[in-house]
Amino acid sequence: MYNFCREARDAITRRAFDELAYGCFAICLRAIRLRHDLEEIAPHATGFRLAVLQLMKTPQAPSGEEMFFIECLWEKLVWAMCEQLLFEASPTREAFETLTSFVQPLRLSTYQQHPRWMRNSFKLLTLKFQFLQTVAALHRSAIVDACKLKHILVARFKKGCSALRGETNPDTSLVCALSLELWSSLFDLIQDSDAASQLSNGLQRSSRTVAEIVYSLHYLVSCIPEAKDGDLLTVGLFQLYKLSIECLSFAGLLTAGQQSDDLQGLSRLTRLTFSS
Repeated sequence: MYNFCREARDAITRRAFDELAYGCFAICLRAIRLRHDLEEIAPHATGFRLAVLQLMKTPQAPSGEEMFFIECLWEKLVWAMCEQLLFEASPTREAFETLTSFVQPLRLSTYQQHPRWMRNSFKLLTLKFQFLQTVAALHRSAIVDACKLKHILVARFKKGCSALRGETNPDTSLVCALSLELWSSLFDLIQDSDAASQLSNGLQRSSRTVAEIVYSLHYLVSCIPEAKDGDLLTVGLFQLYKLSIECLSFAGLLTAGQQSDDLQGLSRLTRLTFSS
């Protein structure tokens, strides 16, 4: 650690922010794998983010694939921290506030002028941050069985992402796009529910109303391609069908719960929707 701090100071003096960013990333992953406390990891995670932001202001600022690679490094780092400290455990209030301050993508670019694969990958990266924000919102809320709900959503989302990576049919782009939009709308719906309204500072809620989100869900489901007669369902398309049913079921149960002023309904309906 002494050698790292010495090299980090030298990199700052030389304005070698790329070296500083990669060094901070490496030391963070090492600390996570050794299961160090967040207090030891957070300063280096902050250092990585600040180094990247300073790097983007220099003439040597990365572009294209290298820029997106750095964006992915940040996502990997935050996901690893959340997986250890939020998915598998219940952090202290101070650790939770520190952790949620990292749950935002760097957004070094909109990536609209970049290749298609990069645009699609950035959408998935953004969705993963939205998922982390949703898990954080559930953790902070007053609903019962928060730990069980975290495990349910984490397992379901990981399975959905795995299915998308294995999708190879000609409609892959449509299946992936609809899956991403359905997940995003579902997370908006959870975060906008009364039971999960107590979000930490810095976590943004959707600007859409519940009615707009539900309408969006119905529209997305109507766009799902039908399976051709005699053809076996691909894993991705099967998971998309399943996700659409879960989303519509969740929306219906949530709406019914809100109409009956059932403040603890989110806990029960989430288990009903995703535990099967």
